Amino acid sequence: MSTWIRQTVQQTVSLGKGAFVLLLVAAVLAGCGGSRSRASAGEGRSAATPTASPAVAELSLGTDGENMKFDKTEFTVRAGQEVQLTFHNSATTLQHNWVLVNGGDDVAEQVDQAAVAAGFDKGFIPDSDLILAHTRLLNGGEEETITFTAPSQPGDYTFLCTFPGHFQAGMKGVLHVQG
Repeated sequence: MSTWIRQTVQQTVSLGKGAFVLLLVAAVLAGCGGSRSRASAGEGRSAATPTASPAVAELSLGTDGENMKFDKTEFTVRAGQEVQLTFHNSATTLQHNWVLVNGGDDVAEQVDQAAVAAGFDKGFIPDSDLILAHTRLLNGGEEETITFTAPSQPGDYTFLCTFPGHFQAGMKGVLHVQG
């Protein structure tokens, strides 16, 4: 036992059992902290923007209850990065999906119009080269995790819900891809 610890224990014992326990807890906590990053668990930062450059960007997205909106409208990833997106439909009655398109709102509008023609049988997901990634159509309370590679070109890419009327109601966001 080091001299400092021995002296501190002797001084603390003279202060009483409660002070000794408090010192012991503080020493244990000080020894255990340090090297673990809170950011890796998603604490202390926005879940929408990873602070480090991990091999896989883990993103979480939900819906804003019964509103036709996503609970987050922006994410940032690196060009070519693998992305794992967990989409949770927190609505109780509305169905939603998540669709990432190869462009901005103009491209999203084209995909949204084609989604109506695709219909329920295809979960309002049209067969289109303009779609980079998507979830299936989720019922209220359902969740799906998908993995895809972010576009290799830096830029802003729109994501939307293609259930009829939802994009027009504002159910969209942007995936910022940085070089």
